[in-house]
Amino acid sequence: MKNNKLFIPSIASIVFFVLSLIFYGFYQLGDDTYIYLQYAKNILANGELAFNAGQRTYGFTSPVWLGLITAYNYFIKDLTQVPRVLSMLMSMASIFVWYYILKRLFKIVPFWAIIPIMLEPNLLKHSNLGMEASLSFFLASMMILQLMILKEDDFYSYYRVSIPAGIFFLVRPESIILFVFLLIYLALVKRFSKKDLLLNIAVFAVIIIPWTVFAYNYFGSMLPSTFSAKGGTFTLGTRFFMHIIDSAKIFGGNYIALILVLFVATIFIVKSKRKLPDDFFTFLLIPVIFVLFYALVINREFVYARYYCIVFPFMLYCFYSMVIAIDSQKAQYILIIILSLQFLATAKYSSELSRKSFESAERVEDQIIEWVIANTSMSDKIVRGRIGKIAFQTDRTIIDPQGIVNPDILPFIRSNEVPKYFEQVRPDYLISDTLNLSSVLGTKCKAENKIIYTFGNFKLARDFNANAPPSHLAIYKLTW
Repeated sequence: MKNNKLFIPSIASIVFFVLSLIFYGFYQLGDDTYIYLQYAKNILANGELAFNAGQRTYGFTSPVWLGLITAYNYFIKDLTQVPRVLSMLMSMASIFVWYYILKRLFKIVPFWAIIPIMLEPNLLKHSNLGMEASLSFFLASMMILQLMILKEDDFYSYYRVSIPAGIFFLVRPESIILFVFLLIYLALVKRFSKKDLLLNIAVFAVIIIPWTVFAYNYFGSMLPSTFSAKGGTFTLGTRFFMHIIDSAKIFGGNYIALILVLFVATIFIVKSKRKLPDDFFTFLLIPVIFVLFYALVINREFVYARYYCIVFPFMLYCFYSMVIAIDSQKAQYILIIILSLQFLATAKYSSELSRKSFESAERVEDQIIEWVIANTSMSDKIVRGRIGKIAFQTDRTIIDPQGIVNPDILPFIRSNEVPKYFEQVRPDYLISDTLNLSSVLGTKCKAENKIIYTFGNFKLARDFNANAPPSHLAIYKLTW
């Protein structure tokens, strides 16, 4: 059994699967996951890439994730189960990739070395939400592995980074920043020739061009409207400091032990004149770059932990690189255990807070959906901020005030003329916690308050406040 190369990652994957269900088995699916499901449903029903039937919009981030969900429906007939299965498979595949990363670091991988990967709190959480975060983690990990292989075999260097990078672009478009950064790294540190760099770019382009050309012709845009709706086409940096603080909470809450150990141990190693890998300090720059990017670009949305699944693997790699630079196996063991215990505590704490917020929000959402099904007609248009689940389960036309699935609202948002947009589309219902309705609907609309739901605070888990006042959500019948 010890000679079986797959024994350790197989056991680690099984343990990960069990822990993920223990901590986050209460999750149904995230509302953003239902956006993918709504698109998949329309593809399967009538072959169109549309959120609202008949309206072509690029309102999903990842064509790869959407394609996998749609394809897997042929094997798993319950469409709502597909994203969760895919998320779990990608997370478990990440553990296998990390086994091979650790094998190149430790040569012979002790089981305790892979424990932090089994307990990685974001991977545990996003394995149950059905979003593309676990695929991001997998692809980032695969890029690290391919960079390590480059040291041993340069013959196929032109595709080892560019193929996962090309797929990554079709999962998270902003990952092109990572690809450019790694090309610079290969040029300056690994001394890649211009020919090798151009081949990398060519392979990357071959992967992304077919979809981007199709998207431009089909939707009128090469990038998803999620980018423009969340702030990419608005003034940069309007929430810069808020997002810096938000990102500090994400990294501090999930990686405080890793960050502290990296800081202290790196100072010790440098002072003792021991050698760290060439890519150690280079890879530490990657989280900094993405924190600054999100702080500048996102100004109409929170920064979520799932975005940083692009960079979390690089932080883990830096941690392990620092561990193997220490001669004492006992010290290595202690550092691994410290990180593992912090990851375990984070997963437990985060799951408890997430359960409170998630169950409260979903309970209200389910009640709203029941009301919509019972009291509205199929032709009604409904304005709602949480667009995914209500669209998937009611088959009503949903108007998104943020503009993710109806980007035609964005020019009105930029010019502060949102009421004019609603005067044009004339929705039948508004589901909102907005108190100043005239600022949203204008003066040509009469809003009749039909029902009010009161529920507990459900901010992000990192901001959860059990003593916060209750929130109110109202359904308004609109008359134009």
